Amino acid sequence: MRNPTPHKDINAIAALFTKELKKIFGTQIIGFYLTGSLTYGGFDKPSSDLDFIVVLKKSLSYIQREKIKTMHAEVEKLYPDWKKRIEVPYLLQSLLGNTRTPKIPQPCFNAGELWKPDPTYDDNWLVDIYALREYGIALLGPEPKALIPPIKMEEVRKVSSKDLHNKWKKKLDSHEPFGDGKHWNVDLMQAYSVLTMCRKLYRSKNDGSDSKRISSKWAKENYPERKDLIEKAENWHMGLSMDAHDEILDLIRFTLKEVS
Repeated sequence: MRNPTPHKDINAIAALFTKELKKIFGTQIIGFYLTGSLTYGGFDKPSSDLDFIVVLKKSLSYIQREKIKTMHAEVEKLYPDWKKRIEVPYLLQSLLGNTRTPKIPQPCFNAGELWKPDPTYDDNWLVDIYALREYGIALLGPEPKALIPPIKMEEVRKVSSKDLHNKWKKKLDSHEPFGDGKHWNVDLMQAYSVLTMCRKLYRSKNDGSDSKRISSKWAKENYPERKDLIEKAENWHMGLSMDAHDEILDLIRFTLKEVS
């Protein structure tokens, strides 16, 4: 695909990744996909990340891991505005046909590094592959629907609720619920948390795309007492302060009560 987005720099990044991934993996690569807010709405260039997914026939070798690190470092050097803002998991094709969360850790480049050890997926696995299937853009290989079987929205709601109660509830008892600033920008994580709660609330009661833009608009209309906080998160970008620790924890408590 020549120009998958309206953004010249992002199209150039996608083309560079596609070229280098072919060199690194050859016939081992099944597909390379653009996903995230650029594909289902709500993309905001100053604050959004770039989300891609690589699908492979077999696991990475040590040499391939080193080549991936070099590739990502080169991309971030050429496009410094996107430094630490590109996420690319490297998934085995065999996992995509199963709606259950994989037990095998999967390599992932995120926040400027290839994570070590490989991270495991949480309850949001089904939400992610649903978004890939329904909205992902093939930059290389077959369309996502050729790799992922149909997924019912009710299944997505169940795992979204499970993720909320298993992961987000823990933040209420954490000393640093939005990170310590070493690996993640605390203000970014606060803004992300607000918009994620909007998506959890929207997804629990609606079908269709649950982009940040659609979800936050709906949440402001249905929970006007949260409007100021939501707009603060919507308007946040690097360099701004969120400073809404207690309000966000209260929103998480509220979302836990609303989403069964």
